[in-house]
Amino acid sequence: MDSAYLKAKNICHQWIDEYSHDGGFERRLDIFHGTDWRIKRDDPTFYAAAYPEIIALTRLLASPYWQALAFENLSYPHRFIEEVRRTVAPHYQWPLGVYRERYEPLADWIYDQVMIERGPSLLD
Repeated sequence: MDSAYLKAKNICHQWIDEYSHDGGFERRLDIFHGTDWRIKRDDPTFYAAAYPEIIALTRLLASPYWQALAFENLSYPHRFIEEVRRTVAPHYQWPLGVYRERYEPLADWIYDQVMIERGPSLLD
């Protein structure tokens, strides 16, 4: 569970850094600080604002059921993506096209897990 939490935390923080999938994060910081907020990453409210998405994503990354759905169709894991949109990031976009053409941390986690569990030949 710890590794799923840490991975979810890293993915969510990368999304925040890239200004993608962060509507809830931004809204919570507006509530904490007003619309003119300027905080450092080590501010406790940064972690509080990111926490709901981190925990929601941890649930998916730690669950054998959701992992299986994430790994079932590497070109577009439809059911897994729908759950990510429903519970974590409503505007999440799966990177289409050639893998690693566009960096996306959640897709990278999925591909890395498949390579660890099943071998790199499945990605060719």
